[in-house]
Amino acid sequence: MAVLPDHPHARRRRTQVRAFGEMVRNARLRKGLSQERVAHDAGITVYTYGGIERGRTPRGGDVNPTFDTMLRILLVLDIDVEIRFSYADDEPS
Repeated sequence: MAVLPDHPHARRRRTQVRAFGEMVRNARLRKGLSQERVAHDAGITVYTYGGIERGRTPRGGDVNPTFDTMLRILLVLDIDVEIRFSYADDEPS
């Protein structure tokens, strides 16, 4: 199912991507690293990394980083992350 740009799920995802971008930008600046360095160490292009920090591509499109890309950026920036998956049909333990 395609997500429409004005759909609540699309707005929520854009908000989450922007928050992620802001978090990694702040961490990068605190460490004194350039976008180029983080991108290189994460194995992505500066274009991709800059778009993630901004939450938008230079042409104004939505960014949609993969889970792997996000984890590699977090690793480069030494950001600890706890990942927890839950499913709607799981019973509480």
